[in-house]
Amino acid sequence: AFCKRLNCEIQSESADVSKLDKDSTEHEKVVLLTPSIYDYENVLSAWAKSKARIAARRATMVLRGMEDRFRSGESHVRPSGNCYKSFLRTLNNEDKDRSQMFRHILREMLDQFDEGYEDMEPSDRCIVSVLGSWAENGA
Repeated sequence: AFCKRLNCEIQSESADVSKLDKDSTEHEKVVLLTPSIYDYENVLSAWAKSKARIAARRATMVLRGMEDRFRSGESHVRPSGNCYKSFLRTLNNEDKDRSQMFRHILREMLDQFDEGYEDMEPSDRCIVSVLGSWAENGA
């Protein structure tokens, strides 16, 4: 169901989509598709722009899923700096105290930046969001 909501790409260049005829089950069709990092970035960006009350919870699910898949060896789903930045914007839109989550995300970004992932450098906007959250919540 998750793949249906994302713009999906073909996981393998060798996959022959023409063999998927009308007799193929929906499950067989979905197995050949997997979301790309750009799909995840777009989903997280959409949640950051959303005014829905569930935006932060859904964005958390997406980001945690990416982190879990990356840790289990799926290097193509390493959360990018854009993913984390969109996630921070989503949290910033929520009224609840998210200072601990901000701290975790900032630490994750800085750790990966130190490991050589240039795209993980926190932007000024990220740092201001984190500091603002800490100031508001006495963290």
